[in-house]
Amino acid sequence: SGGPIIDLVPSNYSRSGVRRSGDDYQDIVALDVLVEMLENPQLYDWVKVEADDAGALDDLLALRKDGSVDARQVKFSVHPNEAHDAYSWEKLLLEPISAKGNKSVSLLAKWAGAFHALASAHAKVDASVVSNRRAAPDLQEALSADGRADVDRISDATTRAEIYRQLGSEVEARRFFQSFRFELGAPGLGALEDGVLRRFRRLGGDVHGWRSLKDELRGWVRQRHSPSPSGGIVLMDVKIAALW
Repeated sequence: SGGPIIDLVPSNYSRSGVRRSGDDYQDIVALDVLVEMLENPQLYDWVKVEADDAGALDDLLALRKDGSVDARQVKFSVHPNEAHDAYSWEKLLLEPISAKGNKSVSLLAKWAGAFHALASAHAKVDASVVSNRRAAPDLQEALSADGRADVDRISDATTRAEIYRQLGSEVEARRFFQSFRFELGAPGLGALEDGVLRRFRRLGGDVHGWRSLKDELRGWVRQRHSPSPSGGIVLMDVKIAALW
């Protein structure tokens, strides 16, 4: 999946600490959806974590009862409030050069490619990047209240042209942005978990069930096709794991 972290390691974090924090953040985003399954039992057929068939949107994939698909990619930052850390169009469109001198695909193009692949197999796809990073001013000016980007609100013509080039065309870019949300400025790790845990406890869950669900989720993440047979987590799996 490329992992939930694209960050430099600050001096007060070990590399292991950054990686583990990113994994924990990704787990809490998944737990948010699993708790939503308990809140709304008729909402989802299944949820997958580390979904191999979802390309660059593989951190979480969920099939709703109406046949639509939710795909979420998680990006964690250990210093999200610093200006240099924010997502800008430049960062999203950056095509890194490999050690062999080859140009790599940008983050935005990876997400768009994964979206179009999912859209070819499902009637409706809602995709998003979830991050505690913030949007830089040039990206923020293009975002609506629900996190969707409007290319007509991008003031820099060169940026618009680069988006169209990387995503294939203006038509393809507009199609992608209609179904993709930038959920930036999300709560940090502790605040996010506290919020999901409160919802879990309001449903009648207790701390033992929460710990059991977290532990089981880590097992599902580590093991391909777990729960069996296809890796799709259904409502009964969540109930059993949460000691419901």
